[in-house]
Amino acid sequence: MLSLITDLIGILFLSERDFIFSSNLVEAGLVTLGLSSFFIADLPLRWLIVSGLQIVSFLICTPWIGNHNFPILLICLSGFAIALYSYKDKVRAALAFEKWQSQFFCIFILLYALAVFAKLNHGFFNMDETCALFVNRSLLRKINLLDLSKYFSPYFLIAMTLFCEGFLPILILKNQYRKWAILTLLSFHIALSLHYFEFLPLVLIGLLPLLPPSERSTLKVIWEVFFAKYKYAIIALALTYHSQKFYFGANSALLFCFATTGFALALLLSWPILKMIWSLTTRSLVPKININLLGGLFIILMLLIGFGPFLGFRSIGSFAMYSNLDNTGGGNHFLHSPLKLFNEGDELIFLNSKIRPTLKVIMPLWVLPRTKSSYGVPKFELGRILTRASNEQRDLIAQNILDQKIEAASFIAEYEESPLIKKLFFGYRPIVENDMNTCLW
Repeated sequence: MLSLITDLIGILFLSERDFIFSSNLVEAGLVTLGLSSFFIADLPLRWLIVSGLQIVSFLICTPWIGNHNFPILLICLSGFAIALYSYKDKVRAALAFEKWQSQFFCIFILLYALAVFAKLNHGFFNMDETCALFVNRSLLRKINLLDLSKYFSPYFLIAMTLFCEGFLPILILKNQYRKWAILTLLSFHIALSLHYFEFLPLVLIGLLPLLPPSERSTLKVIWEVFFAKYKYAIIALALTYHSQKFYFGANSALLFCFATTGFALALLLSWPILKMIWSLTTRSLVPKININLLGGLFIILMLLIGFGPFLGFRSIGSFAMYSNLDNTGGGNHFLHSPLKLFNEGDELIFLNSKIRPTLKVIMPLWVLPRTKSSYGVPKFELGRILTRASNEQRDLIAQNILDQKIEAASFIAEYEESPLIKKLFFGYRPIVENDMNTCLW
């Protein structure tokens, strides 16, 4: 199944690249390498390139990463190490990769558990603010497509979200419900791709251990034939997806193009796996949950990042997507306060919202909520932003700090003196004043 995993992660990598509107030579180089990987016959070499690109991309972007990026990093780091270790020994490589793939189900189940746990907060169950309505309000309503809020109450949408993310993964563990739970969960994520596609490849990879070995061999052949036929269409959709997302603005026709691009990409990638699972009996879908040392390490690291908002050392890329979770101060989670160990995210520096055009050059645009109010940026994170900014950008940021008594230069020195492990693991997104639980990926 390495060819399928390599293609999925390669397509995910391209879909996250903003190459059309970017003049960044590093970005252009990454895209060129990513594209070249699809035309290399040697599978281990392809995997080394694709996984290496994901690792480099993570290191460049961290801590401003999506919720899918850390699990993908774990998969790529471990797979990259295996490929290097057994590159010339095909038998040893096949055995190592088989054990490696069997651990993905741990990531898959734990990811949903942490996502649901993050949603156990006052904001998510507030009928006026719940992120269960977010996709409808932010995108689908603008294009008059599948606006469920027209037909269903927030109570239903909250229940549906918790059912799909919390109950379906449990049903997957039950023999008699497994097939239909998988099909329903995949349908849920394909529908979500109208708004956000990038999570789907991780879901598909996480489901692969459920297939019996004989069926994986069959799927490998089906996938290779399918991908060879539609490769150029899939690559074209992936390359245009990210740029549409951030540059098409509020024009309803162009938003429709963005939504359907993500949906078409999701449907194409899922189709062979959907057909395979549909054809199988429930009894043949047996998960391999033989956790080895690698699986145990996956679980520990996933728990560490997933509990980041509750421990207080991060609020981004920690599986709290669209959860209304607020980790500032006492927070709004039902079990938040007793767990908190770090307070770096509580010391906020407020910036004028007019600084958004400058900030979006330094950090990913999706990290920044749109607002006419001010941004609250944790002091530690502002130090990181200023460190990565040019001198001109630093001056603009300093001019837009609402409390002009604050010296921006002191944040740079404080950040640079922080230990490397803190720079790698601590990370906070800017928040909107008086709206601490804005719905964000």
